[in-house]
Amino acid sequence: MPHTRPAVLLSVLGTGAFLLATFPGCKSDSSSSTGVPTSITVTGKVINSIKLPIANAPVVITGRPATITDANGNFAVTDVTVPYDVTVVGSQIGITYRGLSRSDPTLVNIRASAVLPNTATVSGTISGGGGYPEPATRVSNVNISSAEVTANATPNVTTGTYSMTSAWSGAATITTILRALQWDKNAAGMPTTFLGFGEKTGVAITAGGAFAGQNIAMTALSTQNISGTVSVPAALALENKSLSMAFPNNGTMSLGTEFGTASAFTYVVPTIIGTTLSVTALAAGVGFGQSSVTKTGIAPGTTGITLTIPDPTALSLPVDAATGVTTTTPFSWTPVSSAIYVLALLGPGGTYYLVISGGNSGTIPDLTALGLGLPKSASFSWQVQSHGPFSNIDAAAGATGYISQGDVIHTVSSIRSFTTAP
Repeated sequence: MPHTRPAVLLSVLGTGAFLLATFPGCKSDSSSSTGVPTSITVTGKVINSIKLPIANAPVVITGRPATITDANGNFAVTDVTVPYDVTVVGSQIGITYRGLSRSDPTLVNIRASAVLPNTATVSGTISGGGGYPEPATRVSNVNISSAEVTANATPNVTTGTYSMTSAWSGAATITTILRALQWDKNAAGMPTTFLGFGEKTGVAITAGGAFAGQNIAMTALSTQNISGTVSVPAALALENKSLSMAFPNNGTMSLGTEFGTASAFTYVVPTIIGTTLSVTALAAGVGFGQSSVTKTGIAPGTTGITLTIPDPTALSLPVDAATGVTTTTPFSWTPVSSAIYVLALLGPGGTYYLVISGGNSGTIPDLTALGLGLPKSASFSWQVQSHGPFSNIDAAAGATGYISQGDVIHTVSSIRSFTTAP
């Protein structure tokens, strides 16, 4: 049976992070041990898909007055009964988390952009390693990183010169590290030999500045192998495996993506102090959706790595092309272990409803009071995505929201359609 990657209604980041969902009638992830509702002050934050704060975002906790986030994306609501539902309102989008109990939730609006007030350009020349010009089988990459910023650039293949513009929020002047890496690749696009690595520490950049002459000399480095296997559900076929490297101060560098169905892998990786590797495997199937798993923190020389791709969540109700759907119509799907779920509903004119929960059933939220009422006789597409590992919905509203850190599982269902009631 042929396999192809299914469409995705709503996606973020190269790793495929997506929006989440919660529903009325779902069991709360946390509650008072006495069964008596408790009252708390909720001091939360709204961020976008790259974890930047969103200012002036309307936030509504059910039963409490609406509020607006401040310049740092923060909001506060007093006298909130636990568990509570909260909705972030954006342009034609309503994002509803239900059943939260934590007092410090981080909520994500992936359609919101944030203006980064600081930009600077860094440029220079890469030397050493295999030298320049580079043959077609050679790759170089430059990374700039700090707690505030990370960016990558590809040097000129003939001269080794590079230039990249970085953007960040916070202090106008920050201190960064520049790193350069060069390697040869095979026909599949994966590394075969690493030729050189260099870094330049303590590079201070200031907003509005252009910092030329940031040259990096590469020297020889040793390599090791990592190896392992991928386990794929019967309904899916392995599409690709990706290899990347993480530096200790927020920097990352992609080392290649290998397409094909081979489940076993052995990759040559550089041995650089403080760095770790990650491998992502993605599988897909016609009518079944797609699933991926990422293993992070891999040390050079590690063998026996196992990536187990889960079955994607499968849609149950409503049936495809259902009619007469309202805010009381039940939606349901199959569960995925250690995951929370994203019900993504795309309607006319770019209208989105995003519902975030730890349960595998629910309904469309009624956001009429927020100006986002369910339109009548309207055609919608819907899909469910799962993200993990998360123990419950509160865990998915932690410091980085549902944007998973470290090891990641992610599944995407097939897409169905429905028409709302007249």
